Amino acid sequence: MTLLGIDSGEKHMGLAIGDTETGMVAPFKHCAPRSEEERYRMIDEAFKESGASKIVIGLPLSFRFRKTKMSEKIKLFASELNTRLHVPVEFENEVLTSALASRYLGYQKGQRKKHDQHAFAAALILESYIERKKNKNNL
Repeated sequence: MTLLGIDSGEKHMGLAIGDTETGMVAPFKHCAPRSEEERYRMIDEAFKESGASKIVIGLPLSFRFRKTKMSEKIKLFASELNTRLHVPVEFENEVLTSALASRYLGYQKGQRKKHDQHAFAAALILESYIERKKNKNNL
């Protein structure tokens, strides 16, 4: 199954594609929507372009796995996304994904680094989701 991963922030959004059968994930694109309407349109376009059948959104929990103000915003965003696009939406804890992406991409040079960070973080979210599902099914 093909998945679309989302690392959603206040201003920027990273998208990634993953495949549950192969376990492969890849950064897809960076978006900087100017409005909520544009945010939903961009996701809809990426969802259709990728051929995904499910969306996985990074959920920013605290280090103690408790909800935060941002995680509540993300849950509302996911609910609206599900209503608008009529696609299944699941969550994956995104603690440290942006930091890991930044650290990995810190070795890159150029101005695309910051934008690539969001898409790379989305790929890490998908990788975590696929691994967790695979391990859960193997128990």
